Amino acid sequence: MMKNMPFKWLLLPLMTLLVTIGGLWLFLLTLDANDFKPQIESVIYDRSGIELSIEGPLQWSIDFNGLPSAALQLRDIEAYDHNASTTNERIPLARIAYLTLGVALKPLLNKTIDVQALTIDGLELFLKVDQRGQKNWQSTGTPVMDYRPTLSLAASKSDNGARSHGVTHFNLDRLIINNIQLRYENQNTQRFHQLYITQLQADHINLDGKSFTIKTEMEYQQKQQEPQSIQIELRSEISLIGFLQPSPAYPRNVTFRNLDMSLQTSSQSRLQNNSNRQTIALGGDGNYRLNDHAFVIDNFTINTPHSTVRLNVNGIPTQGHDQATPTIDVTGAITVSSDSLAAEAADAARWLGQPVLIHSTFEKRSALSLDAVISGQLDAYSQRLSLAKLQAELDGANIEGAVSALIKPGQAITLSSLLDIDRIDINRYLNQPEVTKNSKMIQQPLANALSNNTLPLSLLDRANLLLTTHVDTLVFQDITIAKIRSGIEVNNGDVTTFQITANALQSTFDIDAKLTRGQQTIPALSLRSTATDLDLNELLKSFATKGEQAAEPLFAGKIDVANDWQMSGNSLASWQASLTGESKASIQSGIFYADNIEHRICQAVAQVRQAKLSHQWPTFTALNQGNLVINWREGHGTITDVNAELDTLHINGIGSIDLSELTYSFDINGIIKGTEDASITGKPSDPACEVNAKYQKIEWPVSCRGYLNNAEPSRCRVKQQQLTDQLIELAKQQAKMQVKDSLKKKLGSDLNQLFKDRLEGLFK
Repeated sequence: MMKNMPFKWLLLPLMTLLVTIGGLWLFLLTLDANDFKPQIESVIYDRSGIELSIEGPLQWSIDFNGLPSAALQLRDIEAYDHNASTTNERIPLARIAYLTLGVALKPLLNKTIDVQALTIDGLELFLKVDQRGQKNWQSTGTPVMDYRPTLSLAASKSDNGARSHGVTHFNLDRLIINNIQLRYENQNTQRFHQLYITQLQADHINLDGKSFTIKTEMEYQQKQQEPQSIQIELRSEISLIGFLQPSPAYPRNVTFRNLDMSLQTSSQSRLQNNSNRQTIALGGDGNYRLNDHAFVIDNFTINTPHSTVRLNVNGIPTQGHDQATPTIDVTGAITVSSDSLAAEAADAARWLGQPVLIHSTFEKRSALSLDAVISGQLDAYSQRLSLAKLQAELDGANIEGAVSALIKPGQAITLSSLLDIDRIDINRYLNQPEVTKNSKMIQQPLANALSNNTLPLSLLDRANLLLTTHVDTLVFQDITIAKIRSGIEVNNGDVTTFQITANALQSTFDIDAKLTRGQQTIPALSLRSTATDLDLNELLKSFATKGEQAAEPLFAGKIDVANDWQMSGNSLASWQASLTGESKASIQSGIFYADNIEHRICQAVAQVRQAKLSHQWPTFTALNQGNLVINWREGHGTITDVNAELDTLHINGIGSIDLSELTYSFDINGIIKGTEDASITGKPSDPACEVNAKYQKIEWPVSCRGYLNNAEPSRCRVKQQQLTDQLIELAKQQAKMQVKDSLKKKLGSDLNQLFKDRLEGLFK
C-alpha cells in the first residue's frame, strides 16, 4: 500500500510543520519582550509594595532542540521599597545583574512547570532595620495602586484561574547561581550578617521526592568591621516532596543524604590568602518534616582537627505542634572523642571571635572521651537539652553524671550539672619546669605578670550556672585533697553561691564565697573559710617552688583557722592588694622551728643573774597552745594578738605578715612561769633561769623575723635596749622600797652603769 501512496501525501505534513515553525519564528521576531516590563513591574508592586526597575533589555528565545522551550533573559534589575522611593534616599533593596529563565512549553499544557535552566549572576540583597524598627523589605503603608498600571481584566481572570488550578509538578533541570551577596543589618540590635555565595549548582531539581545533588561554596561574615569570616563548602543529595500538594496535611519532607559540608574560619577576606584556618567538617543523613517539625538526624558527624562528635537524634512532636508554636521532644545519643581539649578551646574562642585564654601550643594535650543520652524539649520560647547517663574519661579521670542547658531568646544560657569524678591530677595542667639559678630569676617576674593579668570574669555573663561536683581525690603539687563537695551558682554575671568542703593536709576545709559584679564598677569578692586540724608543716611546704630543696619548716602541729575576707579587683594581684578582713587561728601541741624563745629568754635571765646555763637546749620552741588574730587591710596583715603557753613561759604580743613576700615579724613579751613561789606549778628547765616571785611580772621582750615558708633564715633575739630600760626602771622602783644607803653599799654608786655592763653583749 505504501508503494502506491502518492508523494504529495508525504510532503503535506512536512510542509505544515515547516510553516508552523516559520510562523512561530516570525512571531518572535515581531514580538518585543520589553513590552512586558510594565506588566511584570505592576504585578510585583501590587502584591508586595516593591518597586521594580528593569533597566536592561528583556530578551527571549525559543529552542526547538528536543521539546520546545522558551528562555527569558533580564539584566540590570533593581528593587526598592515604595516608601523609601519617596524620600531622598534611593538605596535599592536588591540588585540583579543577570537572570535567565528557560521553561519547556509543552508541559505547561499539563499544568507542569518544567524549568530547563535558571541562571542568576550578580545578585545583591540588602535587608536593613533602621533605628525606628522599620524594615526596608516590609512596607509600612499601602501601595498606591494607580502609581503603576495594573493588569488587564483578562489577565486578572487568567491569574485567578491559575490559582484555582494549582501546578501539579515542578522540575528544574539546572540551577546556576554565581556571585550572590545577601546582607542583613539591624541598627537597633547592632547585629550584622552577610552571606556571599560564590557559586551554587544543582541538577534535576524536583518536588516529587526524587533525589538530586546540590553543591555550593559560600562565605559568612558576622561582624561588619572585622574581616573574620566563615567559608562554607557543601555537597549533598537532597529530596523534596509534598510541596505541590494542595492539602496542608500531606507530608512535606526535606531529606538530605551523604552530606559533606566543611566550615573554615579565616581572619582575612576571601580575596586574600590565609594559612591560619580552623576547619570543621560535617556529614551524615537527615530528614525534616515541615508539617509538624519532626526530624531525624542519623549518623551525623562533626570533625575538627582534634575532635570527633557523633550524633543520632530524633525530634518527635508532642503538643501544640502547629506552625506557630511547635513543641518537639528530643531523644538520641552523643559520642565525643578529643585528643586535645586545650586546642579545641582555643579554636572555639577563635570561631566566636573571643580572646584565646588557653594557648594550646604550650599546653599539654588533654584527651576526652564521652558517651551520653540526649533528651530535651524544643519550642518557640525555649530549648531544653540535657545529657543524661554521662560516662566520660578525661586524662584518666572517670566522670559520671548529667548536664542540662536552658536556652531562651535574649537571655544568658542556663547550665546545670551534677558530676562525680574519681580523681584529678592538677599537676598535669601546670607548666612547672625544674628551678635553676637562671630560671628562678625569670619565673618570679613571670609569676608577677600572671598575677596582674585581668581575670576573664566576663565569661560569667554568658551563662547562669548551677553546678554541683563531687571529686573523690584531687592532687595539687604534693597535696592530696579528698572528698571534695562543691556547689556554684551564677546569676546575671554574679557568683551568688560558691561553697566547697574538702579534706586536705589532714584537715577539713569549708569555703563559702560570693562575687558581685553587676552593680559594682570593680568586682567585689567576699570569702569565709574554716579549716580544722590543719597540718601546718604540710601547708607551709606547699608554698615552696617545685625543684627547690625542701626548706626547714617554720611551724609544725595542727591548727584551727577561720577567715572572713573581702577583696576587690580584676586580677589576683589586685585581690591580694585589697585583702581586708580578719583571720583567727588556734594551735595545740605545736612546734616553732625558727628558734627557741625559752632559751633566748633564759640566756638573758642567766646573764642578768651572772649565772651559767647547766645543759644544752633544743633549737625549737614547743607550744602547748596558742592563739593568733590577724586584721587584714589592703593586703597587709597586722597581728593584733599573739598569745601562747610554753612549758616555762607565757607569751603575748603583736606583729605583721606580708603575703607578697611571704615574710613575718613578731614583737612578743615572755613572762616566766617557773619561780620559787609554791603556788606556781611550772618549773624552769634550767636553774639558772629561776626568777624570784617578786620579779615574776617582768616582761622579757623578744623579736622574731623571717619567712613563712622557711625557718632557716628566721631568727629571734631579745630586744636588749628595751630589756635594759625595763630592768633599770624596776631596780629604781625596788630601790625606793629599801634603805638607799644599804642599796648603794650592795650594788655600788652607779646603778645604771651596773645594769648596762651586765646586759652588754648578751647575744653577740
